[in-house]
Amino acid sequence: MSVRAISWVWQNSKQKGGALLLELAIADFADDNGRAWPAIETLAAKARMTTRNANYVIEKKLKPAGLTVKQNAGPYRTNLFQLPIHGGEKISPLKDFQDETHFPETLKPISPNPSLNRHRRVQRAQAKPSPSLHMLPLGGLQKKKESSAAVGLPGFKETVAVYHDLFLTKFGAKPDIDGRDGKLLAGLVRAHGADDVQGLLRFFFEHPPDWVEKKGKFTLYTFKGIYTELLAQSCNSKTQMRAF
Repeated sequence: MSVRAISWVWQNSKQKGGALLLELAIADFADDNGRAWPAIETLAAKARMTTRNANYVIEKKLKPAGLTVKQNAGPYRTNLFQLPIHGGEKISPLKDFQDETHFPETLKPISPNPSLNRHRRVQRAQAKPSPSLHMLPLGGLQKKKESSAAVGLPGFKETVAVYHDLFLTKFGAKPDIDGRDGKLLAGLVRAHGADDVQGLLRFFFEHPPDWVEKKGKFTLYTFKGIYTELLAQSCNSKTQMRAF
């Protein structure tokens, strides 16, 4: 979340009602340059509207007002939303993901919980960052992070976006997704289908086992390890709801 992006919307947006809510939802996920890559379903839920209505508002109201939407330009080919914070200046998504000055970050432990430290970052202007999910050019991202098994897998990028949004909402920080995570998630999507995996990811964050909640182990590795357990709990929960 960027305070700068949200402040820009409040001060400059001419939108009203649902269109303003949707623009604020985009800003809530954006960085200081006004870029965000949440799933359209996540934006719609945040703005209290249907996915169809969110798409309509983006095309008919936000785009004419300066919002830019780049298809498959974000991490793992997610769509990239660009708010016109820079006075309409168009910023190349590919250039920005390659620019090491945009993400001059190094890890700095700020929590006694080791599982959360890997997701907390602070700015360090002089440090040269190591390649990460957000910094690789798209071609390198496909080769080094997704693995060939994930390229073109239906529903894979949407499932990554769901995990990203769930983690960001819970911890206020973006998750680090490495090559191992990509392979784990691709295997689950291939075996169970994107819709089922996304639904169980939501259940994982809403009804985690006690030890997961206590240790903050909301990683894809943990998710895969207890997938069967979560599936059984989810089915039992749905059965109990139908009984009432």
